[in-house]
Amino acid sequence: MKPPQKNCYLVGLLIPVCILFAAVTYAQQAETTKEAKESLNICGSGKIKITYNSKNHPDKEDVSPALITLSSPETKQGQEDGRGQNINPLVTAPSVAIRLEKTILWGEDPIKLAARIAIDQEKAKLSKAFAEFKNCELGLQASNFGDSDIAPNTLGGTPNSAVGRKAVQLRLKHCINPDISCTFSLEEAAAFKLSEEYEDQLKEHKDKLKECENRVGPQEELSDEITKCRNAIKGYEARLSKKPCNHTPAFTLSLRYNYPNSRGHIHVGFLGRFIQYYDTVSRETSFPLAGGISIGTQVQLIPEQTTLKFQGVCGSGIGGYIADLADLEKEDNTAYVKVNDADNTTSFHSINAYGAYLALEHRWLPQLRSTLVISGLQTAEDQNRAREGYYKRGLYGSCSLAYHPTEQLHVGGEYSLGQKTSLDGKDAKAYGFRVVAGFKF
Repeated sequence: MKPPQKNCYLVGLLIPVCILFAAVTYAQQAETTKEAKESLNICGSGKIKITYNSKNHPDKEDVSPALITLSSPETKQGQEDGRGQNINPLVTAPSVAIRLEKTILWGEDPIKLAARIAIDQEKAKLSKAFAEFKNCELGLQASNFGDSDIAPNTLGGTPNSAVGRKAVQLRLKHCINPDISCTFSLEEAAAFKLSEEYEDQLKEHKDKLKECENRVGPQEELSDEITKCRNAIKGYEARLSKKPCNHTPAFTLSLRYNYPNSRGHIHVGFLGRFIQYYDTVSRETSFPLAGGISIGTQVQLIPEQTTLKFQGVCGSGIGGYIADLADLEKEDNTAYVKVNDADNTTSFHSINAYGAYLALEHRWLPQLRSTLVISGLQTAEDQNRAREGYYKRGLYGSCSLAYHPTEQLHVGGEYSLGQKTSLDGKDAKAYGFRVVAGFKF
């Protein structure tokens, strides 16, 4: 399958950030006597993570129910999940993150520039790059649909129902009063694709049809097999007639209310987007509407000691924004194509999903804290997409303990467990354990 096209015009929003940084920095160089000019602030962190996962889960990944294979570890499961079999259960993975921050002046108004680069054994990537001017933010950062402040303080594991993704966006914030604010953003929508399995199955049935046509045997049996293959081929070709375009942006609106006495806050996010696709049969472009809502809160049950975090999400066609569905490799995670077997006509449907997680963080000592997480995600049952092994439900839980001997150093361990249930009734569990040592600089 061809890789999804990028929203080039949204990615282009980063260009003004770079131009702004260069132009204002150049202007400030001529004003060497100005004391308001700030130097570039560089900080970061590094960590070494040793992970052990069960054999039915990819070795280099934190436990995710979506990545659990439903076949036995001895089978060739690499073709099934697209990630490969867990050959090395014990993996050591060092990584470094570097943050750059600089405040410059536009007249008398400050402009904050920030960037974050993440580096591991396999790649280096820009995970954040944005400019903030008054109530406006422009660049690459976490989607406004979710709330990163509610993310549990784990040692790597993520709840399978967590909401969030990085997106290039233009964000406008308005403070209604000191405790209530609303934020609107126009951002790059999560790319969607139709199942890669359709192309694999199409090729398989074409090969089988060719074999049947060249085979010598009872004509009645061969005729039945040939008819089945031809019908299957028509069905897969009908599904593949819908080509994702991924050109339209997403619109988000979030509301935040801060509880009295700094006890926490509540965040409500709304998402709307069009799932754009092109029909090669009718030669028409369609824009089905999709969207969702997320609600999250963080409450200090015991100030400076115990914190409760909750986030729930539901919606249609928002698979790219939910952790478990975004991890699916070869399955439909946003929408699917239904084929009428009678005449091979097709219809396009968004996938409905809902889920929630609960996290409890407790500080036993000033240097010792633990985090307990339980999470679940469910997709709506639909026999029209009930293919073998396709994701129906995922459950996740983790428990971690971290010790901070100093503000710059920490060590800890985390155990996580996941369960995956498919639409055809199969289920499997996987577990993982990780030990982490990290530092800040």
